[in-house]
Amino acid sequence: MTATPATAAVVVAPGRDATAHPSRMFRGAPWPIATVIVLGLVAIAVAAPGAGRSPAPQAWRLVVTLVLLAVGDVPLLRIRFGRDHHSYTLSEMALVVSLVLLPLPWLTVLAPCAVAVAHLAARRPLLKVAFNAMASASGVLLAAMVYAVIVGNSQQILTRCSGLAAAAFVFLLWNTVTMSSAVASTQGFRFRDVYGKGLLLSLIVWAGNTGVGILLVIFGESNPLALLVMPVLLGLLYLVYWSYLHAMHERDLWNVLQDASGQLLGAAGVARVVMERTPSLFGADFVELMLVDSESASSAMVYRWSAESGSSEPNEILLRPQNPFWGRVLAEREPFVIVRRTAPTAQRAELGELSLGTCAVAPLLVQGECAGALRIGFRGEARIPARRMQILTTFANHVSAAVHNTQLFDAMRVQALHDPLTGLANRSVLLDRLEHARAASDVTSANVAAIFMDLDRFKVINDSLGHDAGDLLLMSVAERIKGGLRPGDIAARFGGDEFVVLCQNVSEPAEALAIAQRVAATLETPFSLRGDTVFVTASIGVALANSGAEDAAGVLRDADAAMYAAKSRGRAQCMLFDRRMREQALARLEMENDLRGALELNQFRVHYQPNVRLLDDRVVGVEALVRWEHPDRGLVSPSEFIRLAEETGLVVPIGTWVIQTACRQLARWSAENDADPDMYMSINLSPHQLSHPDLEKEIAAAIMSSGISPHLICLEVTETALVSDSGEAHDVLARLRNLGIRIALDDFGTGFSSLSYLHTLPVDVLKLDRSFIARLGPVPRDRALVAGIVDLAHAVDLTVVAEGVETPEQLALLRQLGCDVVQGHHFSEALSAAMMEEMLRAVRPASNGHALPPRASWVVNRPERQSSPAPALTPGGPPWGSTSLAHHVDEDV
Repeated sequence: MTATPATAAVVVAPGRDATAHPSRMFRGAPWPIATVIVLGLVAIAVAAPGAGRSPAPQAWRLVVTLVLLAVGDVPLLRIRFGRDHHSYTLSEMALVVSLVLLPLPWLTVLAPCAVAVAHLAARRPLLKVAFNAMASASGVLLAAMVYAVIVGNSQQILTRCSGLAAAAFVFLLWNTVTMSSAVASTQGFRFRDVYGKGLLLSLIVWAGNTGVGILLVIFGESNPLALLVMPVLLGLLYLVYWSYLHAMHERDLWNVLQDASGQLLGAAGVARVVMERTPSLFGADFVELMLVDSESASSAMVYRWSAESGSSEPNEILLRPQNPFWGRVLAEREPFVIVRRTAPTAQRAELGELSLGTCAVAPLLVQGECAGALRIGFRGEARIPARRMQILTTFANHVSAAVHNTQLFDAMRVQALHDPLTGLANRSVLLDRLEHARAASDVTSANVAAIFMDLDRFKVINDSLGHDAGDLLLMSVAERIKGGLRPGDIAARFGGDEFVVLCQNVSEPAEALAIAQRVAATLETPFSLRGDTVFVTASIGVALANSGAEDAAGVLRDADAAMYAAKSRGRAQCMLFDRRMREQALARLEMENDLRGALELNQFRVHYQPNVRLLDDRVVGVEALVRWEHPDRGLVSPSEFIRLAEETGLVVPIGTWVIQTACRQLARWSAENDADPDMYMSINLSPHQLSHPDLEKEIAAAIMSSGISPHLICLEVTETALVSDSGEAHDVLARLRNLGIRIALDDFGTGFSSLSYLHTLPVDVLKLDRSFIARLGPVPRDRALVAGIVDLAHAVDLTVVAEGVETPEQLALLRQLGCDVVQGHHFSEALSAAMMEEMLRAVRPASNGHALPPRASWVVNRPERQSSPAPALTPGGPPWGSTSLAHHVDEDV
């Protein structure tokens, strides 16, 4: 067996052939190779004098030995180590016969000559020729010495056979050690890996070669005619070798493929694994991986490895179908081989630029689409068998799966870390970054600020223009926010229409407020949403990390509390957190918890305020106003819990309860003749109730269960909710009107105040806001404004109700201006059901209706008023009363 490591690709400068520079063939050679060459020269130097002093062998012996050693060094089988090969020959057989034919000195000198002739005939590089020739010289010397020591002058066949076998075994060990050292040093493998990989096969080959050689010696000395069967024996021996080597090679190749595929499935970088494993898997001189951009599909990242320069930096290229390489990949979508000598001109030129003689290409297919390609190349014109192409295809399929998995992982990572709608960081990322920023701020003097933003009136826009427009608005707001940030600031969508900006390296609170105001300023320009122009503002709360919060979540809670404080002051406000806000937030949370159980614990009460018709001062209706009788807080004002009820969604069940209670109370008064048969009950609807899908069924059920006529119910809707909502609200109110229920436009003058809406809205009553009544006095302009509203309402057949009548002067002016109905403290505050019933009985005449004088004339034997009565929330109502479930406070307590 002869060691033939292909070292030229490693020890020769890139792009040069070792044979072109014989004088430089030792320059840069690894020390194991140099050592073997030196030892071979030493062996020749030791043996040469002996050959000169001993008689010359017969010519036929020299010729036969030379031919045997040369033929014996011709590779029969090969094992690949990366780009090198471990060759298996008949060298042990040739050695055994040669030990019998020639004496030691002559054999030591003649062996390297025969090996050199064989390698030069095969056009091997000079370094390979020198290495193998010198390894043969030193190996033959060692083997011949072992043979001489064991056999001596003995002629016994057993002794001679033992000596020949031992000599062949030493020759095997020497060649194995030298070959393994050379391959390990040039290819970067570990010595034991190279030595161990072919050891078993080497022993098998040694046994076969040695056995055949001994038979040749025995037959040649005893019966030369028996040598005629040797070709058959050698052919059988070769088949045994080839079968075993092929099975072992297939096993190793698929093991390497499986290992590489396993790394691909778990690799963070597909390109890195491909560049590391492909050269050794296919023995390639060049590897290229092209990965198409999954988004644009017009560009690709190209990763390359070459034997001379190793891995290079990835390069982004533009993909064009006319590219000779990529165009064929797209057209065929099947593995193919390109040989430079026979390739088309464009492909031949590209291979020439890469100094390749042959390349094999396999497309990377992901779900039927071409996601890239894997290309391996060889310097010479290599024959790539179908079996190897099958392995390349299998490996490419694993690479394709890894690319697909990587794309899915990247997509899931983006989804896990970013808001899918706006692309901003999500809440989990925000909390993580904020916690890290807080930890960093403990080391540095810089502070960290959280800016909490909530869009004002987003629900109105979302409900009016649709959810698509709402999503488009959120995306546009996100882009505006990013445009107002400093480098290093992080914007995140916290949820719904809430955004948070994380600001690091904030020197003082004023700087954080300045950043918040700059971000808010980006929203001043109106937004265009598919033809609709909308204006957006934000309520903003700012909290610093050193404000006392224990963790990142605490900082966000503080910023949220500051945002709510800003929102309570009106739209487009910005506030910095202080400790009082935290106390208020805790109190708000406590109230929310209490509010959730208040309905179940029957803590809500309905109070009633009379509506008086100015034509005859009769009580024509009552307005139902909700109150919360808290066991510890006492009577809680609607201004303290209605907004909270709306934010938590509790306003819907509370409103339903009020509707049912008010209907039952009106039915009871009618049954007991305490109320005028035509007296109306006015009930307010919040915007949340108006959008509730079961509203119509709940109102109809309450009316039917109480047994009252639908025309005795008037539902109040605030001007803002009705005008800004979508057509669905109009449709709901129109269907309720068809049942006989009256609709009132509440708080007119505080919202859009658009008179053009009055003839299109499905309403019967216009409720004039108390702010107009409070200004009634000697100023003609104020009286003219009220008079104009009253006249316009009458022109479109609407009844006008004035809220908040407090004084006789206001009442007198409203009579003059033609107002239909009034309510306010001048007549009565909001009363409990029992007190309202007492009032109705007190003012009920014998035969006429309920004419209500000023309250001083009827308040008799009534419990003394509380010092601080709870205000009634009046979201709106027609001239017969309303359930206070809107955003403003009814001052008629």
